[in-house]
Amino acid sequence: MLTTAYITPLSSIPQKGLCDDGKTARDVDLQVKVLQLFRLDDYQSEMRCIDQSDEIWHCDVHNSKFRWLREGQYIRIRAATIMNHLKYSKTFGLRPQSNILQLPYPCKL
Repeated sequence: MLTTAYITPLSSIPQKGLCDDGKTARDVDLQVKVLQLFRLDDYQSEMRCIDQSDEIWHCDVHNSKFRWLREGQYIRIRAATIMNHLKYSKTFGLRPQSNILQLPYPCKL
């Protein structure tokens, strides 16, 4: 059973990369549903995801590490971080130590 004690809702992530106290935002754990997955090239894809807050967020994903990702999956992302993007205002990124866990079928957000 997965606990939600350590999961951060997307609505509570600071969009500018700063916390309320002005310090840089730290890594967060997320539990989201993959809405769309766009393959940019052989090495990178762009993922659109949503959680219970109904906010759409974007993330760049490496195809070689997470080739099993599909649209409609529920996933848990460990060590996501805030990234600034030219096109999108709500964007998070993955660090080299980040990991994505695929949740089994009966799991929901």
